Amino acid sequence: MSGAHTGGGGKTGDAEEGRMTKDARVKNASAKGASAKEPSAKGASAKEPSAKGASAKEPSAKGPSAKGAPMKGDAVVGDLSADAIPAGFRLLPMPRNPFIDGSGPLYGRFEDGRFTLGLRIEERHTNPGGVCHGGMVMTFADITLLMVASIQGGVDQYMVTVNLTTDFLAPAPVGAWLEGRGEVLRKSRNFVFVQGTLAVGDTLVARINGIMKPTGDVDTRFSAERYFK
Repeated sequence: MSGAHTGGGGKTGDAEEGRMTKDARVKNASAKGASAKEPSAKGASAKEPSAKGASAKEPSAKGPSAKGAPMKGDAVVGDLSADAIPAGFRLLPMPRNPFIDGSGPLYGRFEDGRFTLGLRIEERHTNPGGVCHGGMVMTFADITLLMVASIQGGVDQYMVTVNLTTDFLAPAPVGAWLEGRGEVLRKSRNFVFVQGTLAVGDTLVARINGIMKPTGDVDTRFSAERYFK
């Protein structure tokens, strides 16, 4: 009898424990359901603009520099507006030359018997690397030597280039003020031998050498007086 009573008491206890467990599951499920209806911390933050999103709308330090003046350390030399011309230089009234007309404007300075040719490097003068194209450098070199031969050498004639040698030493970036100078080494009956340098400030861009041949009669269009009256 006592065994039967013990067994019966165990069943009742199990049933009671089952009801309690069921009630606990219901309460837990209810609590879980309520929590699911409340926005989570993660959900709330997803609706708010992230720090990354806000900063994306603000201009970065790199943006204004790319569109405006170069920041310190940028690989750009000189005034990008191409308007600032060094003191003493004047726009040269070159004889009509369709090729050179599209390459200028060219500026010149004549002091103490020495001629200097000047050019502000613009984007249209550059190669895909963003620096003055080698062809433009050689064109500038050719004009420099021809004008040195004419102005410093006192040769008032039209001249053609027989030989031109250019050693490229450094690039001339957009905005750079390029200057060409030279000297007459020797004049013969038929030729003028000239050498010179191209530079941006203290940086040598090229060493240049040339042989020029005067042709035709004396022509005041190529005299120093035409450029520096």
